[in-house]
Amino acid sequence: MAIVDKSKLLARRVAEDTVEIEGLGEVAVRGVTRYELLAAGKGVNEEKVPDLIERRMLVAGMVDPQLSMDEAEAWQKSASAGEIGKVLHKIRELSALIEGAGKSGV
Repeated sequence: MAIVDKSKLLARRVAEDTVEIEGLGEVAVRGVTRYELLAAGKGVNEEKVPDLIERRMLVAGMVDPQLSMDEAEAWQKSASAGEIGKVLHKIRELSALIEGAGKSGV
């Protein structure tokens, strides 16, 4: 068994893809790293902000356009649940957080 090159181990390795938002066009997204996933949930119970995890996932996973926390909140307030849900689903899929995603070559 070959030993892993540490520089390769520590390099970011997340998949990217696009998501079509009906009537608007495409957005580019990527999978989140383990650190970003853990950070998304940090302090949520203490802050009592249920939509905070979703906002943090959008900020971490959106490649183009990139969103700030305030912009992600504004999008949450203006878009349908399905629109944002579609983008979050792709981010979770690219992060191998959806059962079977890791086996599909994602």
